[in-house]
Amino acid sequence: MRKYIYGTLIGLGVLILFGGGVAWASVGHGFWSNGPFSEGLAKLLGISTDELKVQVQDKTLPQLLDDKGISHQQLYDLKEDARLQPQADILGMSLDDYKKELDNGKAFSQLLDEKGIGHVQLQEKMKSQMKERITQRLQARVDDGEITQEQMQERLQNFDQDDGGYMMRGAGGFRGLRHMMDF
Repeated sequence: MRKYIYGTLIGLGVLILFGGGVAWASVGHGFWSNGPFSEGLAKLLGISTDELKVQVQDKTLPQLLDDKGISHQQLYDLKEDARLQPQADILGMSLDDYKKELDNGKAFSQLLDEKGIGHVQLQEKMKSQMKERITQRLQARVDDGEITQEQMQERLQNFDQDDGGYMMRGAGGFRGLRHMMDF
């Protein structure tokens, strides 16, 4: 039962953290700004994240990768690192150490138990990560002049008042994130 609960929480958190980025990418927002994937992709391409945001306006991701000779395996490794980094952060481990533990056959839930991280702590850490990502994305929209600083603060206040529950409980899913971000 405990593994089921952890699995559900982890799956929901990953879906919210990364699913929101994918949904946002489809309308040209925060996915390309200051996230673990975009930062890693920019580094892999040998450009800044600002240059990446400009280049994706003119080219598709496959075109950018082909231009720089980036292999499918390199992109897969980058995506995998972006997927695993939030879990490593929750555990307070480096990405390399976390990957070594996974390679040694340990599950995320086992590592949570070993670190003494319970359900409440896990949910708090996931909420903190979610708020950080939402703040970054909202700030990018403020910087681009799409919303005001006051609108950003109002949305963050709504997130705090609901204690992130609308999304953390999964009731909103993508709709919850879309509602929060006001696409």
